[in-house]
Amino acid sequence: MSKAANTLPNLDQSSFKIPQQHLLTVHQTSKHPPRILMLYGSLRERSYSKLLTLEAAKLLEAMGAEVRVFDPLDLPQPDAAPDAHPKVKELRDLATWSEGMVWCSPERHGAMTGILKTQIDWIPLSLRCCSPNSGQNTGCNASVWRIPVVQCCEPNANSWTLDANVDDSKSKLCC
Repeated sequence: MSKAANTLPNLDQSSFKIPQQHLLTVHQTSKHPPRILMLYGSLRERSYSKLLTLEAAKLLEAMGAEVRVFDPLDLPQPDAAPDAHPKVKELRDLATWSEGMVWCSPERHGAMTGILKTQIDWIPLSLRCCSPNSGQNTGCNASVWRIPVVQCCEPNANSWTLDANVDDSKSKLCC
C-alpha cells in the first residue's frame, strides 16, 4: 500500500489496486481482425459526422479491421420502445460483436447530439461494451466540436488504436 493511499480516509483499501504492467498486457491473441463499431450522431442525409464516420471506416478497413457502421435512423428514444425493437436489437447485437467503437458527433450546445446519446443509452452496461472499465477501446471523433477528441479509452498498452493529429493541449477524455 502506498503512503498516499493511507492518507485517503474515504478509500476502500481492499478495492485499491496499484496498476501493474502484467495486468495491462493482452493474455489471449485474437485470431480475427479487430471488430470496430462506428456510431454517428446526425440523421441529415449529407451529415459531416456521417461522412467522417464512413471515411474513418474505410481507413480502419484498409488497416485490417472489420468494421460495421450503425445507421441510427428509426432508433427510438430510450424507454419509448421495448428492448425487442428491431433497431435496438440491431444496435445491441453490433455492440456485443464489437471489440472497439468509434463515436462521431457534431456539437450541439457544447455536447454530443441526442442522436448519439440515444445510441449509447440503448447499450446497457451489462453488455460490458460501452464503459471505460469494459476492457474495450472507444475512440471519439468530432466533426465540428471545438475540442478535438480521439482515443478516449485505452484499456491496455497493447491495444489496437486509431490515432490522429490532435492538439494535445486542447484534448480531453470523454469517457
